[in-house]
Amino acid sequence: MKSKRIRDVVDGRSTVLIENGTVNKKALQKERLTIDEFLEQLRKKDVFRVADVEFAVMEQSGDISVMLKKEYQPLTADILGYHVSSEEEPITIIMDGHILSDVLKTAEQDEEWVRKELRKLNLTLDEVYIGQIDSKGELSVQTGAESLPKPANSSPKHQITELVKRLQDDLMMRKELASNDKDRLKYQEALDQFRTVMHAYQNKQN
Repeated sequence: MKSKRIRDVVDGRSTVLIENGTVNKKALQKERLTIDEFLEQLRKKDVFRVADVEFAVMEQSGDISVMLKKEYQPLTADILGYHVSSEEEPITIIMDGHILSDVLKTAEQDEEWVRKELRKLNLTLDEVYIGQIDSKGELSVQTGAESLPKPANSSPKHQITELVKRLQDDLMMRKELASNDKDRLKYQEALDQFRTVMHAYQNKQN
């Protein structure tokens, strides 16, 4: 446990298969990985193009860890500059039609509140299989046949607005991550064209 040199002998060492976007052929041969096997391992990580990978490492366990290039990494709230509050574990307050009174107290609610929330869902307590309070203080239930409340169906107009915003954010992110001024200019041109088209679409809808 204390000696890394002995650990390397006993457990083996990790092997870098892709570094700075370049596949190490000798490393693949050392690990006796054929190209087909390597590509299969990447596909298991939802990676279908080798050119999208910045680093790939074969761990001592035989698993391959993959880090995508920045421009191919999934969008996150942090990348887009959004603040997202931390999520807490839901508290289960109903099991098989019975309220767990002790747990309900820790959620700082009472049985009257539970019954009021169930009335909003047109349910009685004995119809509830599982009931949980989330970090927002909202009750969601499972009846064993369906989940309630059901998510609201967004209108096509709302869905289009959300999609447009995501596309805009994606283009802006790619512009920020571009490695040179020429690429940044290309993304800016795409953004300008996109905004022009959407402005014309919105005027047409109005």
